[in-house]
Amino acid sequence: MPAFRTAKIISAAAALAVAAGCSSVISTSDFSGTALSSCGARPVAHVHSDIWGIYFLGFESCPVITGSASHPGSFHLFRNYATTNAAAEMVLEESRDLGADAVLDLKTDWDSSWQTYTLIFWLKEAQASGNAVLLSEEDGDQATETSGGPGSGQ
Repeated sequence: MPAFRTAKIISAAAALAVAAGCSSVISTSDFSGTALSSCGARPVAHVHSDIWGIYFLGFESCPVITGSASHPGSFHLFRNYATTNAAAEMVLEESRDLGADAVLDLKTDWDSSWQTYTLIFWLKEAQASGNAVLLSEEDGDQATETSGGPGSGQ
């Protein structure tokens, strides 16, 4: 019986250690002189986000552990954050933080896969990427007006 309890504790600790990186945002500003758009926008960075979670029986209403959209690198228990909306918002937020006033070519992707070795858990992952740019010559003073955020129609 003590061996079973020890195995459970080790399994739980390993799961939490793996889950600590359930979300991430990365960016690069090294374009080697390549233009990111034909509209003359000045490139700031290419930004990519990834957020994933483990769900009981694959139901969106039964998340076990998911990445944090607001604090990449951390996680939440029993909250559904592995969505394309969360991934896109992570890209937009990072772009604003980098001083961009728009995001061009925002793309999202979503995947769900049954983890057969567990029999009862699904891995769901959402990704987003886009090109953070400056449309105006000013240093992003109008970022909130043209950021392409939710509800802006971009």
